[in-house]
Amino acid sequence: MTRKTFIIDDCEVTAGGVLFYKKNKLLMIRCNGKLEDFGGKADPNDSNIYETISREVEEESNNIFKKEDLYKKIIKKKVYISVKSKYLFIFVKVNKNYNVGDFGNREIYENIPRTVEWVHMDKFKNKDFVSENLAWRLRTKDFFQTIFGLKNKNITTLKKSE
Repeated sequence: MTRKTFIIDDCEVTAGGVLFYKKNKLLMIRCNGKLEDFGGKADPNDSNIYETISREVEEESNNIFKKEDLYKKIIKKKVYISVKSKYLFIFVKVNKNYNVGDFGNREIYENIPRTVEWVHMDKFKNKDFVSENLAWRLRTKDFFQTIFGLKNKNITTLKKSE
């Protein structure tokens, strides 16, 4: 079966996700020992990648983030694409200090064991930490430029992709 594909900036995209951040920390999922964003693959019923991302984030957050609210936020955000993995990711600032325990230790939709944690951005400066902990699809130049840009409050040099 062929996976549903969207074209964004002349790039094929089959999945996407959100990296929530507050100050100098990212809210991330740890699944199978790897840190990843909230997101996943397109379903046949998804009309666009933003719908995919909103649905997946709602599922993976166990309904803490609502897809309708998130969709309105992400449709206007800068996007970053990992061409190799056909993955689109978006950074979203949150003002609330989410308690990671509220997310539970399983994704209820597919009964997948996982935890949620706040990860300090400085940890991504350590190559060993990155290679041992970060999901491969996030190991992109845009990911690292953006998190360090967010930390320094200087993200104006990053490309806008709409």
